[in-house]
Amino acid sequence: KKSIVDLLFNFEAEQRSLNYFLLKNDNFNVVQNDTDLKQFYENNKDKYKIKEKILIDYLLFDIENFKNTKAINEDQVKDYYENNINLYSKKENRDLQFARFSELSEAKEFSIKLNEQNDEQLQEYVNKNNIKLSTLPSYAGEMFSEKINDIISNLNLNQVTEPLKYDDVGYYVFKILKINKSKIIEFSEVRNEIINYLALEAAYQEYDDLINYADEMLINDFSFDEINKNLTNVEIIKSVDINDIYPLLGENHNQVDSPPIGYISEIIINENMAYIYTVREKENEYIPIFDKIKEKI
Repeated sequence: KKSIVDLLFNFEAEQRSLNYFLLKNDNFNVVQNDTDLKQFYENNKDKYKIKEKILIDYLLFDIENFKNTKAINEDQVKDYYENNINLYSKKENRDLQFARFSELSEAKEFSIKLNEQNDEQLQEYVNKNNIKLSTLPSYAGEMFSEKINDIISNLNLNQVTEPLKYDDVGYYVFKILKINKSKIIEFSEVRNEIINYLALEAAYQEYDDLINYADEMLINDFSFDEINKNLTNVEIIKSVDINDIYPLLGENHNQVDSPPIGYISEIIINENMAYIYTVREKENEYIPIFDKIKEKI
């Protein structure tokens, strides 16, 4: 729809006088009778169709329900920390500033400018020559060749390298912005993290065993209630619309089109959760009678 302003722009070179009036919604009272409403209802029944509704009960296997941190003793935690001290050791790393060049002469000139340590002049030079100056925090030798890493690891704070050729990529110039010394994280800092990890490891075994047990019961045609009664650490959630559970199941399940009442699914595993559901009741698709939806119409 065109606005009044759009129409006026068609005549922007002209001058005109006009009169206008506003119509407010509050000034109108539309009278509708049942005959009109019923006629509209009959002509548009499909708009009011209620789709089939399927209600389910489902069993939830949640790995968190199997985790028992109180079962982990202090000796276990300390043993894990000492046997895996490499996980809690931070190697020395460095914050780097660097730029890459295709030409050796450009890299040499930049190395001289970077070594002068005049931030204002350096920024002016970088802008003028369209140089991409990057930073790489906490670098510990993951990206470049062994030769380049050896050179970087032997630089002192604020020291700048000569241009370093890296394969066919070009020439790099590095500057050391900060040296982060090696550090061992104290036991007290990671104690709770280790407890949770060990408890989760133990939980996986119980979780996996219970899922296998439930699968055996499904294979042997146990009813949904029988399966529920024979399981521990499993929640039952009742009277849920089947469409509400589908997003929880992930992509690795076979969605059944309109399963019958009493249908029991296979075990559906999605990351650290698993599900078994059964169809509790169904409401067929229908169109409500006029009197039920008159107000909506």
